Amino acid sequence: MICRNCGTSNNDDAKFCTKCGETFDSKQINKPLGMKWFKFIIYIQLIMAFFLNLYSAYRLYSGEIYFDGTRYLVDQVYTVFPALRYIDMMFMIVSIGMAVLSIFVRQKLVKYRTNAVKLYLSFLILNGLISLLYCGTTSFATGINTFDVNVLRTVVQNLFLFFYSNDYFRKRKHLFVN
Repeated sequence: MICRNCGTSNNDDAKFCTKCGETFDSKQINKPLGMKWFKFIIYIQLIMAFFLNLYSAYRLYSGEIYFDGTRYLVDQVYTVFPALRYIDMMFMIVSIGMAVLSIFVRQKLVKYRTNAVKLYLSFLILNGLISLLYCGTTSFATGINTFDVNVLRTVVQNLFLFFYSNDYFRKRKHLFVN
């Protein structure tokens, strides 16, 4: 029996936890919780977030985001909207910071640190907010609406991940006690 309060492994017939004294209900299920979503987060999602944020930083630095399919328009865009150069450089730094943060969050989750789940959930919200902030600042600087389906997808995706992961980790909070 695994104690839901402190995570200590006890005998299957135990009436209370040997570490914290928590009493076990006779109806308490001894079935271990699945960890597939956790493994997806630490082995796929956060590593992909690292590389995608670095790629975003590269695209912002190189001007690749202003490629129309046949030619780069970075010089023309920065000539017409000079503030975009500074916005892009600022968000390049933010993207590098998010890449580093994704690895930091991953390491906290892998080690089952106490605040790792809050840090991960904050990372998801921050990722969505940064997408909105980039679109908002570029729209303000250019007078052109830059909100599109990709921004909406990013925000909805991060909201889904936030709510699903929050529910998932709420059932496993006893694991994050280091």
